[in-house]
Amino acid sequence: MNILLTGRQGYTSRTLRAELTRLGHRVRTSDEAAQAVPDDNGVCALFSAATPDVIIHDLPYTDATRAETEPEVCMQRNAEGTLALARGAAEVSARDKSFRQDAPIESACAEIRAIVQRMLDEVNSVE
Repeated sequence: MNILLTGRQGYTSRTLRAELTRLGHRVRTSDEAAQAVPDDNGVCALFSAATPDVIIHDLPYTDATRAETEPEVCMQRNAEGTLALARGAAEVSARDKSFRQDAPIESACAEIRAIVQRMLDEVNSVE
């Protein structure tokens, strides 16, 4: 399964990448995806190049202090960036009729949910 993972430096992204790779998935990461906001074509190009079956968006702007002083950056990353990714995915899906929506994707999603649940369980066991 080809998986595009936005973000690569955070705990969640690093863990997902390692686990999904271990399970045999091909994972491509990109920190640029949500930052290509004004250019939906750039996002479409990224999706076309990555040919993902699944897209995991994990590139939030989480610096609460800076979000108050730089709300436009927070808005760009968290809202406009996510919208650009959704538009890009829809555009690529509409153009590429071979875009898969089948059982292997459900299986990959189940694996992703299990990985995230294990991460949450680890965090909760520390608290």
